[in-house]
Amino acid sequence: MGDLIVAGPGVTTAVATDELLDDAARFTAAAELLAAWRDRLASVRERAMRDGWAIDRPETLAWAQSALNSCEADARELAGALAASADGYDAAERDSAASRFGERLAAGLLGVMAPGLALSILPAAFGFGSAVAATSLISPETTRAAFAMLFAAHGREVLADPRFVSLVRAVADDADEFVAGLLHSPGLWAGGSGVEVPENASMVVAAAGLVGLVAGTTALVETPVGVRRADPPATSPTGAPSAIAPAPRGIGDLADRVPPSEADAPQVRIERYAGADGPRWVVYSAGTADFTVEPGAEPYDSTSNVHMVAESAGLPTTRGAGERAIRQAMDQAGIAPGDPIVLVGHSAGGLAAANLAADPSLDVVAAVNLGGPIGQVDTGDVPTLSVEHSEDFVPATGGHGVAAPGRIVVERSVGELVHGDAAAVPAHALTAYRGTAEAIDASDDERLREFRARITEFIGTGAAEVTFWRAVRADGEAGTGSAG
Repeated sequence: MGDLIVAGPGVTTAVATDELLDDAARFTAAAELLAAWRDRLASVRERAMRDGWAIDRPETLAWAQSALNSCEADARELAGALAASADGYDAAERDSAASRFGERLAAGLLGVMAPGLALSILPAAFGFGSAVAATSLISPETTRAAFAMLFAAHGREVLADPRFVSLVRAVADDADEFVAGLLHSPGLWAGGSGVEVPENASMVVAAAGLVGLVAGTTALVETPVGVRRADPPATSPTGAPSAIAPAPRGIGDLADRVPPSEADAPQVRIERYAGADGPRWVVYSAGTADFTVEPGAEPYDSTSNVHMVAESAGLPTTRGAGERAIRQAMDQAGIAPGDPIVLVGHSAGGLAAANLAADPSLDVVAAVNLGGPIGQVDTGDVPTLSVEHSEDFVPATGGHGVAAPGRIVVERSVGELVHGDAAAVPAHALTAYRGTAEAIDASDDERLREFRARITEFIGTGAAEVTFWRAVRADGEAGTGSAG
């Protein structure tokens, strides 16, 4: 396990190079003034020696002249350092812009070359595919076992490589350039140069709708969602079934209470605390449970994820089913407009929490994201703790991110984790993030201490009334809801 790397609040730093240059000019002017004083003092000293002035301590003139010399040199050195720093920051900004342009250019060129590359490998791919198909027909179990062995041998290693995570972050921002190159559309390519992750997701949604009209598929097409109150899980994190819970003592306790992503299980947990000025709420959301692109009964799926990412840009799109499920659960639990809320979520639940935190109509006191792709969500001044693992590519799908003044990003390397054959990305597992949440509680970082204090002061020490909520798409089970 690695140490915590804490960044923020905010995800970027702006340097006013014009102010640096102004300060450099002031120090240069001060150096000139000091030089003039030094020269005048030297002239006075010369005249005193020549005319035989009676001076009690003539060495003080020499000391003052030396001190002025030293101050002048320091002022000129500071002026030069400030000017060099301004030049350095300007160069770094140009390099960064050139690097991002290079990434976009490479993505576009790859799109242009993709058909040729596909044709060049088509014979080999056809031969390989035919062999795999034949083997699958003869012995499907053997084929599945072979692919499972291949993934077990190399798949997890690749997915957990921080270099792969960096690649995912870059690709997340440059999908539009790839498509523009694929379509040989210079105009679209140029227009996409400022487009980041949310617009890319919107493009995917639009493309899916077009394909759906032509082919009759409903892939990535949102549907209404219904929410009903559910029984508590078999056991709470403390090991006993309960509709009452003690106040959480830190981020670790919050992470422990996030519902696991399991089939037919409640996805939302809501805690109501009695405050002197009215109820206070903590809302927890599970992560993705269904990774298929064709909507089924489960609303926490890939369709919901794509729509939630597109929504984070404020684009005209249907809210993701997962987020709509949380909003409906909040309404049914009795959360009234203006009630203060803390939001906690894992994976897609973290993305939903960030989208809700960005909604000015809600009184969100704080939000905690565990491994969700929230880099592109402008949560503004809302205190938001985003926890990411270096080996987890899921947060990287949010791209390079936007500046959010209230956001603290905590990154940690979890090394090589093995959670069984079912965990394709062990670093993304909720159990792994619970371990990092406990490390955050043990951290002495002032920013993390302040965030923890904000949570505990908001919740207080009293016990909570707990309700659980199960959401389904309208065709999956009885329930009411809308796709808006």
